[in-house]
Amino acid sequence: MHSFSLLSVLTVLVAFTVAHAADPWSALSDAAEEKDPLAAQQRLEALLLEQPSFYPAHFNLGTLLMESERERAATHFERATSSPSPELVHDAWYNLALVRWKQGRLDDALAAAGKAVEIDGKAENTLKLRDELRRVALYRANEARKKAEAEAKKLRLPASDLPEAHVGEPYETRIHAAGGAGGYRFALGLPPTPPVSTPLKPGAAPAPTPTPTPAKAPPPPTLPPGLTLDADGRLHGTPTKDGRFPVALVVSDQAQASVSGTLMLVIQPAPAITTSELPEAILGSPYEALIDTVGLDRPTWTISDLPPGLSASTEPGPQLRISGTPTQATKATLTMRADDGKRHAMRGGEPGGPGPLTLTVSDSFAPDLVVLPPATAWAPYTHQLGVRGRPQQYRWSSPGAGGLKLDAQGLVSGTPEQAGDLPLPLTIQAEDKRSRTSTVRVPVNPPPVIEESQPLQFTVGQPAHRPLSVSGGTAPYLWQIAEGVFPKGLRLDPDGTVRGVAAEPGEVDVTVAVSDRWQARSQHQIHLTVVEKPKDEEQQKQEDQQQQAKQDQQKQDQQKQDQQKQDQQQDQQQQKQDQAKKDQEQQQAGKDQQKPEQQQQAGKDQQPQDQQKPGGEQQQAAERTAKQAQALNQAAADRWLESLPKEDRDVLMYQLLEGGDLKAKRKGGKTW
Repeated sequence: MHSFSLLSVLTVLVAFTVAHAADPWSALSDAAEEKDPLAAQQRLEALLLEQPSFYPAHFNLGTLLMESERERAATHFERATSSPSPELVHDAWYNLALVRWKQGRLDDALAAAGKAVEIDGKAENTLKLRDELRRVALYRANEARKKAEAEAKKLRLPASDLPEAHVGEPYETRIHAAGGAGGYRFALGLPPTPPVSTPLKPGAAPAPTPTPTPAKAPPPPTLPPGLTLDADGRLHGTPTKDGRFPVALVVSDQAQASVSGTLMLVIQPAPAITTSELPEAILGSPYEALIDTVGLDRPTWTISDLPPGLSASTEPGPQLRISGTPTQATKATLTMRADDGKRHAMRGGEPGGPGPLTLTVSDSFAPDLVVLPPATAWAPYTHQLGVRGRPQQYRWSSPGAGGLKLDAQGLVSGTPEQAGDLPLPLTIQAEDKRSRTSTVRVPVNPPPVIEESQPLQFTVGQPAHRPLSVSGGTAPYLWQIAEGVFPKGLRLDPDGTVRGVAAEPGEVDVTVAVSDRWQARSQHQIHLTVVEKPKDEEQQKQEDQQQQAKQDQQKQDQQKQDQQKQDQQQDQQQQKQDQAKKDQEQQQAGKDQQKPEQQQQAGKDQQPQDQQKPGGEQQQAAERTAKQAQALNQAAADRWLESLPKEDRDVLMYQLLEGGDLKAKRKGGKTW
């Protein structure tokens, strides 16, 4: 019994499927008659599963999805354009143009409307849609042109940074402003106040509510040492200090307009080979050393008198790499030159310059590093030393220095007591009874300090990417919020960058903390401000236009009310006139009883004629009022259109213009 029932159900389903597959138009009509849009959508999707190339179903499903899923709707309209029916293809291109318009893809919308016009160039709505799209395109192009012209007229500083300078070399550049009224005059602006931060010793508990140090008055504006700024924008001199220098500037024109900004000036150090000593090489052991430069741009290198078994890299770059396995014990004096075509640096061979480097190759053993990884003052430090030499047992010893000590297995540990270059003397005792003394250096960085004294400002709705600044410490750094909450939409990532999109305006104080590789920690209270997006001239113009449109609409409504009152008064006057005529006719009928039928008939004929005349005048007045209202509507629509936000113009344009009641077309049954 159960098997028979299941078989019957399957038979009915198969019959239903075959029936609809044989007559997809019936299924299309059923979907069109559905009052529930979701049910209609499900019917159309099921139909397309059975008939993927039934283009009317693609068209109707696309029309149903125009507001909820526009990209899917566009896909179905594109499929429908492959139909053999010219009418369906025309309507598919028409609806596709509307969808692309609503998506803000104006060029695609114009292309689709053009296809529709090619198929049926007499369809009134299609021509209106194409013309409206063209008007939107012209309007956008005109707005973009006006905005570009307005931006070009604004007084502004250059967007690019200043050309690089070099210590000890004459420097000259001219800063150029643009826009404004000409006659530019340059002066220095005010730099930010110096940072205030509180470093903490490792293990110290942070203060629950830090008290920020009152900001001092900013120092007078300055330039990098050795440089001078003239009022005409000429920056010149011979810099004496290298580094990155923000140059705060103010430029004014002859119309007394002014604008400020900051240009970055990078001053490179004087060309030099900075490596002062080379690690010892061990006979028969692999060796590698790097020689560094500053102030040169990818120089090429030359070096002489390398020990046998060692060679130097030939690729241009800021470092020279010496590598290989030495085959002879010796003490070599190395002369080298780095040259980038404009500047050069030498070690040895230049009178009055730095001397050559010495490379010792011994048959002994030595520490694997001469300079150890950097440490941080007041933070626990560890590093395991190794030995370059033949494999055997080695024992280490050292008197220690600056808070660091060395155990017998070569483990350096301790807490550096101050920042600076810390030499650590040591002795290595080999299993073959040989021993030697050496010195390794430990660079000790100062504790990390957060350099954020100025408020951080963000704008509602604009993506934020603001790295926080820290000096000192040893990378890598880890950032976190110690106290408080960031504004809604913003966050502090572990790398110290503020990211997100601010959701609402406001101000907040937040304490942030940073810790370095050795857990040295610092915290600082920062002030975050979120402001609304500033109004530019165009936005102000739009608000003015919106206000004007409101006033025009109010005026138009008042005119309509006045016209209605006037029409009512005319109607009342007409009724009085009609009543008076009727009374007069009745009196005349009483006096002349000889021709009752003729006068009665004449009264009947005359009454419609008399009523028809004032009724025609009333109709003409109504037509004139309608034309005036249409003209006012068109003018108000144009002004309102210009006041709309850019992202809404392409969607609302067809609602504001003549013929703006364009609707999506549907095929196959009733509309839903």
